[in-house]
Formats: sequence, C-alpha cells, structure tokens
Amino acid sequence: DLQEACKKMKQRNRNKAFLLIFTVLLNAFICFMPVSAQEIQADKTVGLTELVEHAKQYDNTVVHFKGEAIGDVLYRGSKAWINVSDGNNSAIGVYMPAQTANKISVMGHYGTQGDTILITGVFHRDCADHGGDMDIHADQVQILSKGYRVSVKTPGWLVYLSGGSALCAVVIGVF
Repeated sequence: DLQEACKKMKQRNRNKAFLLIFTVLLNAFICFMPVSAQEIQADKTVGLTELVEHAKQYDNTVVHFKGEAIGDVLYRGSKAWINVSDGNNSAIGVYMPAQTANKISVMGHYGTQGDTILITGVFHRDCADHGGDMDIHADQVQILSKGYRVSVKTPGWLVYLSGGSALCAVVIGVF
C-alpha cells in the first residue's frame, strides 16, 4: 500500500514537472513572437535625424516614418500637406491624398497630443515638385493611436508675475 502511494506521488510530481516545463517554454515562445504586423513595421521606422544625416542614402526610397501629426492640415485640391513630428523637436512635411489626410482626426497643438501615425512613402531630400524642400510623399498612412487633450496647468507664480508686470507697465505709463 505504501509503495503504491509512493508511485502515485512520483507520477504526480513528474506530471507537475512536465506541465511546468511546458508552460515555461510556451511563455518563452509567446514573448518572442511579434504581436502584430504594425509592430513589425514600426520596428523598421526611421527617425528624422537619420533621414537628415543620411539624406543622400534615403533619397527616392520608400521609408517608414512614425510620429505625431501636428499643426493644421493644408489642403491643396485633391492633395494635402501635414507636418509630422518624431518627438525630437523636429518635423517633416508629408504630402498625401486629401482623403488620407481626412482620416487623421486630431492634430497636435498646445494642449493637444495629435494622432500618432505610421507613414509609408517615398522620401525626397530635395523634392523637385515642391521647391527643393525635404519631404515624404505618403503612399500609406496608418493611425497607430488617437490624439487627446492634455491638461495644461499654469504655475501660480506665472500668474503673479503677469499681474506684477501689468501693474509695472501701468505705473510706468502714468509717469
């Protein structure tokens, strides 16, 4: 009876060990598996610094550029211009069909985070169609995340400084 109980316990321990090893291997497989095609494309994106520093290399090639849509959409007939910032205090003009630009719902401004988009298009270091400017002619635009309002708090000291400055201006104006 005791031997049989020991055999059952050993079998349960083997089953638990097998289940543990299987779970660890499955988790490792899942962790290294790409989640989506968007992530695969996003990994191949090029930043604006890279484009500027290696403009000759990227000229007239298809690039993937990810960033925030900022400013205003400038419509020119059936086409449109937008600026896209890569988050490093720089932006590039992107030329696209107006229908594509209409898909971008939130443009970044003060107090607003614009849509994050992934652009696939041809990079031009000195576009002959647009006065020699550096731009991207978008073939495809994917919205990766929607924009949103950002709460902007004005520091209290700035309010007092503004009031003090206005008071000084009035006093100087009187004299």
